[in-house]
Amino acid sequence: MYFLVLLVHTALSSLLSLSLSLSLSLHVLLTHFPSLKYLVQAQYGLTAKKRIDKIIKNGHASDDDDDISQASGLGDEEDEDAPIIWLKNAFRGVPTDEDLRKAYFWDGRRNGAKAREAYASEKRLSRLKRLWRAHWHATIKILMGSDNGKSWEKIFAIVQGRRFLWWKTVDDFDNGRPPLGRLFLAGHAGLSGLSPLEMREIDPKDVALVVGIFGAGLLDQQRITLLLPSSDLKGSLENAVIDASMKND
Repeated sequence: MYFLVLLVHTALSSLLSLSLSLSLSLHVLLTHFPSLKYLVQAQYGLTAKKRIDKIIKNGHASDDDDDISQASGLGDEEDEDAPIIWLKNAFRGVPTDEDLRKAYFWDGRRNGAKAREAYASEKRLSRLKRLWRAHWHATIKILMGSDNGKSWEKIFAIVQGRRFLWWKTVDDFDNGRPPLGRLFLAGHAGLSGLSPLEMREIDPKDVALVVGIFGAGLLDQQRITLLLPSSDLKGSLENAVIDASMKND
């Protein structure tokens, strides 16, 4: 609408300037021929009306074109220079906080889990060294019997002084729960070999990693069979059990 008013004002100014310039020359004619005044006024009126009608028509057409351009969202960008369009696209391509959150969500969870695991491991080692004074610790497997036969079950075990203690999981140890079982490595205690029945039940590839330990249980003598994940860990456990069972009171 502002554009239409501007065009009308420009047209009227042009007509006024033209009329002022012609008024000097027409003044002489009108002085000698008074009847020409009405003809000239009529001609000015028709000319001004045609000019204003044309301006109004062009103004409506421009407004309609602007509305169509704004509705399609293309008019502004067509009139803009290429660098401005490039800058707009660059800013639109910058990821928002929500985009970054979605992109790094699973990485953040994995990193968080690793950080929590590392902190729990550091805290566990500190407790084992300062509080429990453990000579050996590891996550291993123990041979357990049930109605369906015998199977290996994972446990967390330590050698503390003259005791061999184990928990169902490492989390149970971290949370301060009581041990699932214990052997007192004193008196009649130490390492034992596999029985013929166990030799048949255990997978031949696991036999080299199996350790048998016997000692005083909660009620009477007890023997357990353990499966170690490596030969080095097996050797360190055997040394820890031998050292504990040979200690003097």
